Amino acid sequence: MASFPSLEAAQKMSDEELVERLISVRGIGAWTVEMFLIFRLGRPDVLPIHDYGVQKGFAILYRKKAIPKAARASRFRRTLAALPHGRKLVHVGVPSDAPEKTHEKSQRTRRRRTQEKENQEGSAEKAIRTE
Repeated sequence: MASFPSLEAAQKMSDEELVERLISVRGIGAWTVEMFLIFRLGRPDVLPIHDYGVQKGFAILYRKKAIPKAARASRFRRTLAALPHGRKLVHVGVPSDAPEKTHEKSQRTRRRRTQEKENQEGSAEKAIRTE
């Protein structure tokens, strides 16, 4: 059974050593280790490829219909590592030249919800008038 290292020991370990050691602890997965590295240890060069938001960002950025799995997204780790503050590019958001489909879809959803709300309000007013 693996043991959890102390905070001081964890700070001295490399990312790879920590991932290997912490994943061996029952109940701790890759996403948890990535979050620990980023937020508790303050490691700026960790790309949380197991995070759904990051995977969705890759799908939008690279104009893919399907969300890439973590193994496929790990290819981008090397690309982003070569850039200064590469992880911040992922966390900041999608560039303005992202596919228009995403924007159009959100606008259609907003319009549909507004119409549904107006229909509900109209039905309520009609029910009050008939009483």
